[in-house]
Amino acid sequence: MSNSGIPETAIVFKPGDGRGGAQTYVSRIADWMDSPVHTLYTDLDSSDWGETSVVEFGSRPSLPLVGRRAVGSFLDRLEYAFWTPPAEYDVIVSSGLVAKTVQHRPDQTRIHLAHGFHRGAFGLPPRDEFASNRLLRFLQQTNRLSLRRSERQDAQQMDYLIVNSEFTKSIVEHYLGATVDRVIHPPVSVESYEDDRPADEDFFLFLGRVAAVKGVEQIVEAFEELPYQLRVAGDGPLREELQSQSGDNVEFPGYVSEERKRELMGKCQGFIQNSVIEDFGITTVEAMASGAPVVAVNHQNNPYLVEDGDTGILFEPSKSVEPLREGVRAAAATDWDHEHIQESATPYSEAHCRQKWKQLLADAHEPT
Repeated sequence: MSNSGIPETAIVFKPGDGRGGAQTYVSRIADWMDSPVHTLYTDLDSSDWGETSVVEFGSRPSLPLVGRRAVGSFLDRLEYAFWTPPAEYDVIVSSGLVAKTVQHRPDQTRIHLAHGFHRGAFGLPPRDEFASNRLLRFLQQTNRLSLRRSERQDAQQMDYLIVNSEFTKSIVEHYLGATVDRVIHPPVSVESYEDDRPADEDFFLFLGRVAAVKGVEQIVEAFEELPYQLRVAGDGPLREELQSQSGDNVEFPGYVSEERKRELMGKCQGFIQNSVIEDFGITTVEAMASGAPVVAVNHQNNPYLVEDGDTGILFEPSKSVEPLREGVRAAAATDWDHEHIQESATPYSEAHCRQKWKQLLADAHEPT
């Protein structure tokens, strides 16, 4: 037990490519617990971890581009599966698709923070399509079945299974057959956002990666026949193409700083969320903390965050842009209570998240 009353805790995490929401979440709780993050390797600059202590173990060989994704993932799973956490830790917190394969010691309490699972193993998008070659197809199918069994076994060996959202809870329990102990949302600095809307606010905002999975193409297309301004803040593979095709009412500020992000969210008429891969939705909460109504696709975790007609507008998923367009029109025609929208973001604050983790660690290390 540490001097702070928190049991000696180590975090095991497999970072992805670039700093995403999962790494931000893990880094924050590591700082709160004063715990090191153990990871196989990281392609990230050390500054991406801030003051978080990172301990690397094992190694990953240099791989050719061809086969890097499949072979690299397999080698990573082996490294994590055969690594044993140091004995001085009372609690092991794992996070990430690969990190959960780590085998903790019998006298250690195991907590796993799930942001999702290998959806492709269950035929869910995003997934790799099967090859036309029969042998390769057989190998892909065999690998999916192996991953499916591994996902279920790993989830059921945890003492505490924690998820980042109500949506993640529903799919984890359905597909993995495991019981989720608690939902602990990612920490969002809601108090750092302000409602600074002028009386004549006239633009809607998208902020995020300008990529197909974020539904940006539909958003830009929808505004072709709308009398409102749209700002697409962020960078990504579709930015240049969309910028060259969009009308005069669409601006592309590109990547924006945290300060500029807060300014845009605090002034926009509404925030648009059209992503099909949001297990939580940090930018949605940030927009709400700024008092902005959210126009969101009624999919994944969005309906858990946005109350239709109260804190935003939900529109049904469609290949047509018309539902999204109608959602924007409805948002523009509504007299919103911006202070109420801000208050609805309070449950996702850093303080709430920190208190829930403190209680979880106390429960996990309570003498039996």
